[in-house]
Amino acid sequence: MKDNPLKYYNFTRFRRAAATVASFGRCVRAVAAVEFALITPAILVSVTGIAGYGLVMYDKMSLTSAVQAGAQLALVDASSTTAIKNAVVSAAAASGLGLISSDVMTTEFCEDSTGTSVTCSSGNRYYMTVSVSTDVTLFLLNTSVTLNESATIRTQ
Repeated sequence: MKDNPLKYYNFTRFRRAAATVASFGRCVRAVAAVEFALITPAILVSVTGIAGYGLVMYDKMSLTSAVQAGAQLALVDASSTTAIKNAVVSAAAASGLGLISSDVMTTEFCEDSTGTSVTCSSGNRYYMTVSVSTDVTLFLLNTSVTLNESATIRTQ
C-alpha cells in the first residue's frame, strides 16, 4: 500500500488563508457598512423626488384655492375684473406663490337656455372663467413645471 502524499504536506499556508476568508464572514459590521453605502444614494434620490413632488402638489392646491377665491368674488361683482385679479394674487401670496395680475385671466361668456354659446344679451346665462397659469421650479432639479388652474361660475 502506498503512503498518502498529502501526509507530509505542510498545510499552514492553507489554514491561514482559510482563516482570513472565514474572518470576512464573521465581520458583520463591515458588511453592514458596505450595504449602507450602496443603498443610501438610492434612498436619498427617492426621498428628494417625493419631497419635490409634494411641494409641486402643494403649489397646485394653493393655486386652486386662489382661483376659487377669485371666482367667489366674481359671484358678488363680476364687473370688477381688477378686483377679481387682485383677490387671486393676494390669495396666492398668502400661500407663498408669487403671482402677478398678468398671470390671471378673466373671461366672460353667455349661453342660452339650451347651453349653446351666444352673444351676451338679456335673458341669457352669464358665466365667468377665472384662470391662472404659472411656472413652478422643481426642488433641486432646476427645471420648471407649468401649473394651470381655472374655475367657471355662473354670474347671472
